[in-house]
Amino acid sequence: MSEAELYVLRARLNGGIRNKATRGELRRGLPVGFVWGYADGEVRFHPDEAVRTTIASVFSRFAETGSARRVWLWFRSEGLRLPLQMHQGWEIRWVEASYTAIHHVLSNPVYAGAYAYGKTRHETMLDASGDASDRCCTV
Repeated sequence: MSEAELYVLRARLNGGIRNKATRGELRRGLPVGFVWGYADGEVRFHPDEAVRTTIASVFSRFAETGSARRVWLWFRSEGLRLPLQMHQGWEIRWVEASYTAIHHVLSNPVYAGAYAYGKTRHETMLDASGDASDRCCTV
C-alpha cells in the first residue's frame, strides 16, 4: 500500500471512532468505581460497596477541605487505601493513596456524569528545516 492509501485508511478509521464517540456509543475504559451495564452506553456503579464508599469519601473530603492535597493527607493519616483497576474486568487492587491518584479521581469527568472523548490532541509541527516534532495539548 502506498503512503496515501495508509493515510486515507487511518483517517477513515479515526473518523469512525469520532462518530461513534459523538453518538455516545464508544466504549472506553471507565475509572475505578464504574462498570459497563448490559444496555448500550449504560454505566453502573461498581458492585463492591467498599469501592463505592472509598470513592465517595474522596469527594466528601474534598467538599469539606477544598483541596486535593488535604484529601491525600487525610487518606495517609487515616491509613486508607484507594482501589485500583488497571483494565475493565481485572481484579481490584487496594493501593496506598497518592496525590496523583486523588487528583485523577477529582478531575475525571466520568465521576461528574459527563461523557468525554478527545480531551487531548496531537499535532505534528515542521520547523524550517523540515524536521517534525510532536506536540500534545489538552483541549
